[in-house]
Amino acid sequence: MAKIIFYSLFIVSTASLLVMGIYRSPFFNFGESSAAAFGITPPYIENFSILPGDSFKRGITLVRSVSEKDTYIKVKIKSDGFSDWINLGEKILFPAGHTRLPIVIDFDVPASVSAGDYSGSIYFINQSDKNIGVSVGLGAMATVELRVLSEVDTMIGQDSNILLKTIRLNDDKLYLKHKGNLLIDESDNYKTYYIHPIWHRAYFIENNEQVQEMLRRVSVPINRADIAVIPIAFEMQYGEDTDSDGLIDVLEEAIGTSKREKDTDYDGFSDREEIELGYDPLGSDKIKLDNEISRHKAGRFLVDEGGWNWYINPSDNMRYILGSIEDDLYSILRQLAVSMNSEEARVMLR
Repeated sequence: MAKIIFYSLFIVSTASLLVMGIYRSPFFNFGESSAAAFGITPPYIENFSILPGDSFKRGITLVRSVSEKDTYIKVKIKSDGFSDWINLGEKILFPAGHTRLPIVIDFDVPASVSAGDYSGSIYFINQSDKNIGVSVGLGAMATVELRVLSEVDTMIGQDSNILLKTIRLNDDKLYLKHKGNLLIDESDNYKTYYIHPIWHRAYFIENNEQVQEMLRRVSVPINRADIAVIPIAFEMQYGEDTDSDGLIDVLEEAIGTSKREKDTDYDGFSDREEIELGYDPLGSDKIKLDNEISRHKAGRFLVDEGGWNWYINPSDNMRYILGSIEDDLYSILRQLAVSMNSEEARVMLR
């Protein structure tokens, strides 16, 4: 059975709550008793790389600005099939004297589950109770997006006969150190691996076809609004820069700037200068970056609505353009890989 773990509580000021990305659901009414209202951060739970039989954890935090009374919180799950994977009980106590309640949720995925996408919400609702004086209609919501894949240790891609070798990683310390990274094992013919940031798995890749297959299986879709708030890295210099503005053509195509004009919006600053200064190269607005989204996506491969592939490097939480799936992605990924020592490789990968 899934279980819930309550970590030690600590007090945060009202001012700090305003900068934490806390979400109060618009589906609930906060007007009648705002002192009893609370929020949730982050307001989402995601895992797009689940295997049947997997278990994983996700952390959320309930927060509030007033804490004179105990608050009993009702948990309600609405889903299209994952409700039985978690068990939070019917009520949670938010004790008086605390403004923050960290929670770790364990997901236990049945081995018999069908591959596919699962979505829903977890509602945390202040329970009406005459003894604690909390009104109905106050609460917070976390959206849940999950994807279950059908592969086991050796993955065969959909509509493909390409074998993709994966290795189960059992050393938690090394996994936490390297998760999300691309690694080169110099002690074994410079073999290249991708350490998935959610699974305890390493993908062995040795040619472009395997990289393409891996990306088809592990890439997470991202919309234009979310990809735009992740900072851009310029270090990838694997293609032409037609206008010599410091941005390679494939990056300019992906972000919509001109690869033939150094200054797409003709404001006197090159496209790269504007991005480095924090401005939109397509207009006069400042770029609004979101470090929380960057950290949340660290180590993931993303594909945007235009079909462009990105890698969020966990070393700097910046997005690196990989081009489209038809490009020589194997060579590109090796540019981003870091070396690991022979002892780590022996423990992790042998």
